[in-house]
Amino acid sequence: KEYTPEERQIIILIALLEATEPVKLLSLANDLNVTVATISHDLDKINKMIEKYGLSLIRKRGYGVEIAGSESAKRRMMSELLFHH
Repeated sequence: KEYTPEERQIIILIALLEATEPVKLLSLANDLNVTVATISHDLDKINKMIEKYGLSLIRKRGYGVEIAGSESAKRRMMSELLFHH
């Protein structure tokens, strides 16, 4: 299935919010049928979206990407996402 960039970014964001450990860019790329470069670009957009919730993206080469911030901020972000989409 092809997703719009917006849909893809929401899917990635939810995956990161639900993840208990860092998520590999390659696995996101494979799941969404896009390149790692596309995922990286999506992550730049996501980083801007989550900043206003006091959250930030942590990217570690060879390790993956995760969202850093308080649990309450993550829950607030998730409920906003589910409410609007």
